[in-house]
Amino acid sequence: MRDRKKSGGSVQRAAPSFVFPVVLILAVAMAAWHWLGGELPLRELGRLAEKVGAPFSAAPKAGKSPAPAVAADRLVLATAKGRHEISVEIADTPEKQAVGLMFRRSMAADHGMLFPYRSEQELTMWMSNTYISLDMVFIRGDGTVHRVARNTEPLSEAIVPSQGPVLAVLELIAGSADRYGIEPGNRVEHPVFSAAAAR
Repeated sequence: MRDRKKSGGSVQRAAPSFVFPVVLILAVAMAAWHWLGGELPLRELGRLAEKVGAPFSAAPKAGKSPAPAVAADRLVLATAKGRHEISVEIADTPEKQAVGLMFRRSMAADHGMLFPYRSEQELTMWMSNTYISLDMVFIRGDGTVHRVARNTEPLSEAIVPSQGPVLAVLELIAGSADRYGIEPGNRVEHPVFSAAAAR
């Protein structure tokens, strides 16, 4: 899922038309260099051409999952059912928040994605291009759970609101909120909330 305010439609990147001319220019430059007495093996030209083309060939193909937001971090859910430590990716930039969990086909039961913001605010999320149902946990600046939206509908563009100012949203695979016993008033422990409390 992604932050509704910070995202637009999916954009399919077209292959740039200037790659071939750049490679041709490199070939002519290398030939001139050699003619003037320079020594640059042909394999170096190949490497240069690969470098020119690499950023475009590395672009994600349409329908493919983008790379995870960041390396995994940890947080603790403190509920009536106990303390549960889970692994989370931190979507802490507008670009990461716009992509969220879009295009992923699965997520581990003890994994999630945390969307922290600079200050408490009303947040709206949606499930556009998101194939797995999620539980969304809206969390206040002090780490208190404000609201839980359970079993959100995959691929829906319906708005899922926080219904009040929150600092972060935690997304988990659908059913996790019931499994962990997450309810409003529970605590989420992570440095994001410690930092907010210190401000």
